[in-house]
Amino acid sequence: MNSKSFSLITLFVLFQIEFANTTFADSIPVSIPEVMIQSSRENFYSTSNFNYKIDSFQTHYYGQNSIADILQNFTPTQINSYGFGGASTLRLRGTADDQTSVFWNGLKINSLTLGSTDISLIPINAANSIQIVTNASSAVLGSGNFGGAILLNNNPIFQKAIDVSIRQDFSSFKNFRTNFSLKVGNEKVQFSTSSFYQTAKNNFPFFDKYKFNSPTVLNENNETNQWATINELNLKLNKNQQLDFGNYTLQKQHNIPANMGSYQVSKKFQNDFTTKVFIKYQKILKHSQFYFRSGYVYDYMLYNDSVNKINAPYFIHQSQNSANYRHFFKYQIVLDVGIDYNAEIAKVEEYKSNILRHRAAAFFGVKYSIKNIVLNATMRQEILKAKYIRPQFGINISYTDRKDIFSTSISYADKFRLPDFNDLYWQPGGNKNLKPESGLTVEYNFAVKPIKKTAKYQFTFSNSIYFSIIKNNIVWTPIVSGLYSPQNIKKTRHYGIESKLENIISFNKTNALKISVNYNYNNSTIINDESNIELNGNFIRYKPQHTIKSYLIFEDKYFNLGFNYLFVGQRFTDDENIKVFQLKPYSLVDLFIAYKGNFKNIHAEFAFKLNNLFNTQYESLRSYAQPLRNYNLSLILNYKSKLK
Repeated sequence: MNSKSFSLITLFVLFQIEFANTTFADSIPVSIPEVMIQSSRENFYSTSNFNYKIDSFQTHYYGQNSIADILQNFTPTQINSYGFGGASTLRLRGTADDQTSVFWNGLKINSLTLGSTDISLIPINAANSIQIVTNASSAVLGSGNFGGAILLNNNPIFQKAIDVSIRQDFSSFKNFRTNFSLKVGNEKVQFSTSSFYQTAKNNFPFFDKYKFNSPTVLNENNETNQWATINELNLKLNKNQQLDFGNYTLQKQHNIPANMGSYQVSKKFQNDFTTKVFIKYQKILKHSQFYFRSGYVYDYMLYNDSVNKINAPYFIHQSQNSANYRHFFKYQIVLDVGIDYNAEIAKVEEYKSNILRHRAAAFFGVKYSIKNIVLNATMRQEILKAKYIRPQFGINISYTDRKDIFSTSISYADKFRLPDFNDLYWQPGGNKNLKPESGLTVEYNFAVKPIKKTAKYQFTFSNSIYFSIIKNNIVWTPIVSGLYSPQNIKKTRHYGIESKLENIISFNKTNALKISVNYNYNNSTIINDESNIELNGNFIRYKPQHTIKSYLIFEDKYFNLGFNYLFVGQRFTDDENIKVFQLKPYSLVDLFIAYKGNFKNIHAEFAFKLNNLFNTQYESLRSYAQPLRNYNLSLILNYKSKLK
């Protein structure tokens, strides 16, 4: 049976179940919570995992350029920046940048060619809900997820209101950004739009330690010009049906400066254009829920280096489709079945021909609740032409006491990752015989909240312990003189602890103090490298063992004050672990203060943020310069009103 036939049969069965439940609904005394209409598969089966959620206060004062700033400062995510204003990739729990998945309203937006995600291309207003699922199972989310998954969603609130916001940011190095957003609607229709335009010279000075006497150098050819627009329309067709449309488009033009230590002026640049569109239909019956989601992702990238005569355009098209049926049985049993179908097209000159790949998957999941215990079990079967991938399984057991003082969970998740298109088709060197990377993760979590929610003082301590094995890691290795080819030759191990301590003190209705400390320990090593056994036991490059992320925020009626601290431990820059090439640990301190005022329905705010207070010289990646002390000024006007 081919994948197309399997998909059609499964979809037919889903609709038969749907109509059957419409006919016989009155005979089964089970009701569905109305809020479940917003729970897609990836969210519904991730609620028992250890999640990091970004609150509105953090997005308000951070992330002026992209969500990279938010993830770096408030989550265990490690951001590797290819220079200020340039591309940025993310890594979780010591895994590679192509081993973490990023989803926008259910659409996976990782690059087909590289497998990674340029996080600098995701503005902070792309989503109003940002969360990290640590032990994200491939049984739920498909390819990737060794480190975890980042879920970006827009969750509408159906109410009669209008919300208009204008924001202007002025930053160091001639960086200017203008943002406009509008939300308007009623109980049946919601519309939101947000757009920004940004120009930046990014010509910051830095100490070039790779030159004699570490002279002060001006970062040249680093200009950035970008704009984006994000739009969403949500329609409640009736009480039990909802239709959502969304679009996200961004264009970025960035000149690429020379690396540290270089004496040549760079003439490189990169242009990016991306647009993402989705439509989602949801329906709730008396005892079940059904949704269908379809999306399209288009990515264009042009890399140009006139000195080396390189002009490389990439054209990527993806069609992603998903159908899911969920039934709520008696005795707190929930059953899910679903299918996915993706069509992926790549037009890259180095592939020598256009690539078209069809993928499908069947999903099954069950959630069972008994008293204070919740059990999740999921299974997924990927269907890919000429490539067998064994079924993926995931299981999670969680417990929360009745007073919500103590909660704990343990989970097991299968993981796999398909080779990216460059690995398979790049000429010369691509290897069409590559196996998918595979592995597993076991994770244990607990959280303690010993004080009642009504108390003015709130204390939370949470801890996560994880262990992962990744097999068949894909590594580009030399096969003949001057020619490299990807091979499945490496096995890696990742384990660690993520601990978070949080205090919130509410002095009165307008004054509150919030303190948070997040410590992360990660040990990521090479267990076996078939190309060089001398690497066995070495640390994986660019994976710090210790990181600390802490912040203190005081909120008042008329002003806010914040302090942020980031520590990143030492990192090896090569698999040989040569200490002379090791990057030193660094600490960064940021401060901000904001003054607020209200005039009827208008809220005005002036914010000043000082980054890298102590003028620390550091490198995220070797030889890529980062700015010293710099500032950001924000002027914000916000109008809110309830419509009659």
